[in-house]
Amino acid sequence: MNEDRLLDILDDQVAVNTENVELLMESPKYAPIKLALKCLRMRGEERPTLKEVIAELQRIMNNAATN
Repeated sequence: MNEDRLLDILDDQVAVNTENVELLMESPKYAPIKLALKCLRMRGEERPTLKEVIAELQRIMNNAATN
């Protein structure tokens, strides 16, 4: 899908500069949100693979269980 067309389709609330938002969320409690923002990156090569998403979700769950 053309990136320009994708921006037309996405809600303005979703189409934010995710790098700036990520800088604000350094706390581990925001890890799921940070992962979601990575998945919303416009360029496919910048998004995590499903394998990376699964590994990150497992890490998040393990950290939550120990805290």
